[in-house]
Amino acid sequence: MPKVEKIIIACYNGDFWQTKICVASIRHWYPDIPIFLLKDYLKGDFPTAEMEEKLNVGVFNLERKKFGWGVSKFEPYYFDKRERVLILDSDIIFVGPVLDRVEQFDEDFVFSCEFPDDPHAEWFKETYYDLKKLQETLDPDFQYPGYVFNTGQLVCHTGLFKPEDFSDFVDYGGEVPKIKHNSVLACADQGILNYLLPTMEREGKVTIKADLYQIWSKSDLAKTFDLAEIKKGGGYSYMIHWAGDHSRCIRFLQRPDLLWFFQEQYYKRLPLGELKRRYFNADRLITHYWNRLLKLYVNPFIAKYFG
Repeated sequence: MPKVEKIIIACYNGDFWQTKICVASIRHWYPDIPIFLLKDYLKGDFPTAEMEEKLNVGVFNLERKKFGWGVSKFEPYYFDKRERVLILDSDIIFVGPVLDRVEQFDEDFVFSCEFPDDPHAEWFKETYYDLKKLQETLDPDFQYPGYVFNTGQLVCHTGLFKPEDFSDFVDYGGEVPKIKHNSVLACADQGILNYLLPTMEREGKVTIKADLYQIWSKSDLAKTFDLAEIKKGGGYSYMIHWAGDHSRCIRFLQRPDLLWFFQEQYYKRLPLGELKRRYFNADRLITHYWNRLLKLYVNPFIAKYFG
């Protein structure tokens, strides 16, 4: 079965603190696998030199620098060289040797899927696509394939497509690409791929494997993972995704013990790493409570007396 040759992580200035934890978790299980960053400069540049040097991470030098939410993850599809890769969001950690699991399959795409019964539910429309509108405006022949997938983790081959293959869905004409059909296809790349790839599979253009190698941070299964087992190298064949868990402070996220552990593993590799780690976490905690104070007391006071 084909090996995953690279892991590619999409990141930007706002989630790079999570990228550090993600990379450390990968290195815990796979010290030597090539890891590359897809940097989105839309919200400004951010320093990656320490990560590059201390954790052996590369950065793609892409012609386009600004992408917007989700769009950078299309870039590996356009690469000239054909390779087997895993594309990740930053808010993910490995809790075991999950590559060993996904390398059982040789399809073009390997998704971690869910199988909702009702594709017309409101949450489904907000997360994937509006099936009725899709059939009315884009593709009357499209039928719900019975599964959907989050695009924060996706095994695929590079070099499968060209930008023009996505021209009906992404406008690359400006400095920042624009997603089309937002009222039909939700969550940027996620809605597009959940429509486009099953359609291509039906037409015989790509092959797809539905598996379950990613779980949500709020899931019951995520509560069962034993940190001691992970520390000693046992682990579980899953990755955990914190999508929808929006706090920027670890102590308020689900399974903070896992995040603390891999954050510590990252900063151990840096000069004055523990000092940097403590400063970062203290700053995030102070910012959290300051924002809460503004929301609960200061802003209502200003609105009441000065609004």
